[in-house]
Amino acid sequence: MTAGVAIAKSPSLLSRLAAGISAFRAVVSGPSAGMDAWQRFNSFDDFSDTSSGVPMNRRVALSYDPIWRFVNLIAGDIARIPLHLYRRLKDGSRERATDRPIYSLLRYRPNRETSAFHFIQAVAAHGVLGNGYALVVRDVQGRPLELVPLDPDATYPIRVRVGNDPYRLAYVVNRRIDESTFQVERIPASDVLHIRGLGYDGVEGYNLVQLARNSWAYGLAAQEFGARYFKNSARPDIVIEVPQAMQKQQAVELRDMYMRLLSGWENWHKPVVLFSGHKLTPIARDAKGAQLKELREHELIRSANWGGVPPHKVGAVGGRSYASLEQENLSYLGDLDRHLRAWEDECNFKLIDEREREEYYIEFERMALIRVDAQTQTKIEID
Repeated sequence: MTAGVAIAKSPSLLSRLAAGISAFRAVVSGPSAGMDAWQRFNSFDDFSDTSSGVPMNRRVALSYDPIWRFVNLIAGDIARIPLHLYRRLKDGSRERATDRPIYSLLRYRPNRETSAFHFIQAVAAHGVLGNGYALVVRDVQGRPLELVPLDPDATYPIRVRVGNDPYRLAYVVNRRIDESTFQVERIPASDVLHIRGLGYDGVEGYNLVQLARNSWAYGLAAQEFGARYFKNSARPDIVIEVPQAMQKQQAVELRDMYMRLLSGWENWHKPVVLFSGHKLTPIARDAKGAQLKELREHELIRSANWGGVPPHKVGAVGGRSYASLEQENLSYLGDLDRHLRAWEDECNFKLIDEREREEYYIEFERMALIRVDAQTQTKIEID
């Protein structure tokens, strides 16, 4: 299937992508099969429908506090672990290769605008939700000069034909110029760091926002219900009884009047004077009957399951003992290691020349995150 869009080549790209960008031709297969490039580009700001009626996309998902919490937690924990370039020594030990430019990129300043912490945090946050991308800007010798985050909603992998190879992996990046103009760039896979989660083919991670949209939208709907409940002074629904028949417009005006009198925190505990034989009959339901607390706890646990973190990390209280929480924290550290491994594998493959991989490798300093319990003397083995 042809991508259906022209490839815009700017002079700044030609210098770093001269290794073959002009050789890329028609898209033949890949994770985006069934949707052409222009359709996909136009959809990255779209909302997904949900069963609860709350529209969902990445920005809406992050406005839901347990989702923000686990994404910020995982991304922040990854970013605060130093990522080093190491040199293997002949005696079997190792040392930090501080004399190599890659060391400074990963440890201090990946580009002119971003610190290492904020770069890793941003790309890791995207990766937690499915796919995180960063452009590797190289010099004329092919050595990494900068690492620049890419918009995950405007970047995706494709398969392209290069010479006799019909299945070469590449990435397409859409850059919005203005409201109606897009610049499309096709970049070799070797120049894109791709931090991905679980995926069906190992090439592209599942979009977690899409997979979890109904669950998270349900939680947002419950949150909105609770907000409206307390906006109405936590009073139950009421029925207004009048002694005589009324015109439709009169009934609407009467309803609106009582809504103004009863709604909002500023009207809490104020008495209401009834007149003309009016009677207010509440529909029996209180906060406990509405099960707001139980519903909130349930949704926190569901969100934690999607994020792969212990429920207490997103605010679920439950009935856990101290020992149980300690075990959950240790389990979280083990689960975090899969994210670290994804970063290490991708960086070692994309940032270190194949001829130097026997001597150099990239690895997180895991001991910076772990605080060993004095009683259990937990021993962490780093392979």
